[in-house]
Parts: sequence; structure tokens; C-alpha cells
Amino acid sequence: LRTDEDKVDKLCAGIIEYAIKITSMQISKSEHEYATRLVQVVSDIERISDHMMNIMEEGQLHNICLCDELFDTKIA
Repeated sequence: LRTDEDKVDKLCAGIIEYAIKITSMQISKSEHEYATRLVQVVSDIERISDHMMNIMEEGQLHNICLCDELFDTKIA
């Protein structure tokens, strides 16, 4: 799960960096609004990933197994 969370962090950082570059270009208002929404969504996904890690770590403190086997979807 830690590996997947690290992947999410890297992907989110790259997408946000790209969206910021796009918004600094001469683009239409609708494209600018789309890029802004994209940054918001990606930030939310990254935050959810962080919360999942916090839940897993808290579970470990209380000897509750939140193992990778419980999550059948892996990030490519």
C-alpha cells in the first residue's frame, strides 16, 4: 500500500505541474476552468490516498490488519 501511495503522490504532482503550465499559457476560459478543476480533483485524490495511509498506520497501532490483500485494485 505504501508503494501505491507513493505512486499516487508522484502522479498527482506531475498532473498538477502540467495543469499549472497549461494555465500559464494562452488558453480559452473553458480550458482554464477545466485545468483548475483538474487540479482540484487530483488534489482530492492525493488527500484520499494520504488518509488511507493514516488509517492503515492507525490500524497497525491497534493490531488491526489492513493488508494489501484486502485491496484488489492496484495502481499501474
